[in-house]
This record gives sequence, structure tokens and C-alpha cells, in this order.
Amino acid sequence: MKKAVIVCACALSFAALGQDSINAKNPVPLKRNEIGLNVLPPILLLAGVNSAQTKYFNATYKRFLSERNALRVTAGVNVFNTPTNPNIIKSTFVGGGLTLNKVTTTSTPINVQGSLGYERVMGKRRLKHVIGADLTYNYVNERVLSEYYGTKDTTINNIQMSDYIRIDTGRTVKNNYVHKFGITPFYSIRYPITKRWLLTTSVRANFQMYKRKVDGYPDMTISDFNLNGLLSEVSLFYRF
Repeated sequence: MKKAVIVCACALSFAALGQDSINAKNPVPLKRNEIGLNVLPPILLLAGVNSAQTKYFNATYKRFLSERNALRVTAGVNVFNTPTNPNIIKSTFVGGGLTLNKVTTTSTPINVQGSLGYERVMGKRRLKHVIGADLTYNYVNERVLSEYYGTKDTTINNIQMSDYIRIDTGRTVKNNYVHKFGITPFYSIRYPITKRWLLTTSVRANFQMYKRKVDGYPDMTISDFNLNGLLSEVSLFYRF
């Protein structure tokens, strides 16, 4: 009986060692590709939120060089095009209580961005931390609408009032095309929903430089640093 128990134990031991050897030789294959969409902008739009901050509807592709390191390519378009409040840049008193005001409104009908970057995945649990950075290119079409309004002061029953008169002549539209280059460090949290699907949330900080043309002056070099809110992206990824 003792010999039978010893033989069975030895057989189970050799079977376990053999299974470990098979698993070592044939590990679970690494899924090297991930593709995802930033779903935060559509959620905000459906909720009726008109964000003043730039939020890109991004598509991102990742290629994992190893389990922890990945290269990434991202392309996106800003879905929020909120015109600035009208700005009075010049007022001229014409006479007869009439003041002529030049008013400008700026909008961005085109605001697209592409980036190439690297990320590092950290942690041993299902919930993992990610740090990385993207090199970005941002193309913006700024449209400046200039209009003239007249303001006429009148007094009715000892009450002073102002009438606003729109003047169609002199209305102009100017387009500025801006090319921005920069770097965007980010921190993300990633959590696997299933074997194929992942959910990530990110905080991003954008540092960009660009040149702006000013009439009658040399081009100005401008530096921007923006933190796109506490939550910049919520992305759903599929890996294959």
C-alpha cells in the first residue's frame, strides 16, 4: 500500500512538473495591439454640457513592444466650438449721441490634433497605472468676425436709455491658420473589463508653441500650457 502511495505521489509530481514545463514553453500570448476611442466628449454632448475647454474626440492605436511598453498614435478633433463673447475693440463717437463700436467674435471651426508617443504600464494587479508622453501637432483655424454696432443715448421721461443699431457695412471675416507643436505628458489608469476590452481614464497636460501673425508687427512666438481638467479622457479600448 505504501509503495502504491509513493508511486502515485511520484506520478503526480512528474505530471505537475511536466505541466509547468509546458506552460513555461507555451505562455499566454501577448496581445500586442489596442485600439480605442475617447468616449468623454460624446457623453458630455449628450448630457448637454458645452465645455469651454478643448476636448478632442480621439482615436488611439497602441502597439505593445512588451507587456509593459507601448508606442501610441492618436488623432482627434475638438467637438466643442464655442465662440468667444463679443469683444469691443474700438469705439468712436460720431455725434448726435451716436457711438460707433467695432465688435469682434472669435470661433474655431477647425481644430484637429495628431500625436505620436510612448507609455509605460505599471502595477501587478488588474488595476494598473500608466505614465507617458505624446509629441503633438495641432492645426487650428481661427475665424474672427468683425462687425459694427451703433449705440445711441436717448432720454425718455428723464430716464437715460441706450439703443443698439446694427450696421451691416464694414462687416469682415478673417481666418487665421495656426500650427502648434508641443509635448503632452499624461497619467492614466487602466482596468480590464474582459479579456478583450479595457477602460482607461487619463489626465493630460499640454505644452505647445506656435507663431501668431499680428498686422503691422513681426510674428509673435507664443507658449501655451493647459491642463484639460481633472479628467481629460475616458477611453474604451479593444485589444487583439
